[in-house]
Amino acid sequence: AQYKLDRVDEVLAEIEGACSADKSSDKYTKFIQMKAFCRWKQSRFKEALKLFEEMKNRVGLSSKLLENMGHTYNSLGDYDKAQESFQKALDLVDVELKLNPEADSHKGGLYMGLGLVKKRRGKVE
Repeated sequence: AQYKLDRVDEVLAEIEGACSADKSSDKYTKFIQMKAFCRWKQSRFKEALKLFEEMKNRVGLSSKLLENMGHTYNSLGDYDKAQESFQKALDLVDVELKLNPEADSHKGGLYMGLGLVKKRRGKVE
């Protein structure tokens, strides 16, 4: 698996210039997203978090982005920010469903994330 992630890193490095040429483009946004997920899978959580923050600044908050940030904060041991991210995502998912009833709510993953935070804190009820 590490070899494949290393290969993804190589490909990202190869395409970064082309994707970064117009930082207002969707291509650059998708590049940042791919790089963030690659860093996360490599357990390079601080780097992933910076990229997720850049995504937030580029496209705004979404429940899915907040979920990714929550898992990242949890992996870094910042349980307060993890819990806050998951809770904000749960609040936002209801708004998103009202705007697009066909969307996947992914509430199960958000509740699981909150449960993991509580477990790591030793506060499982």
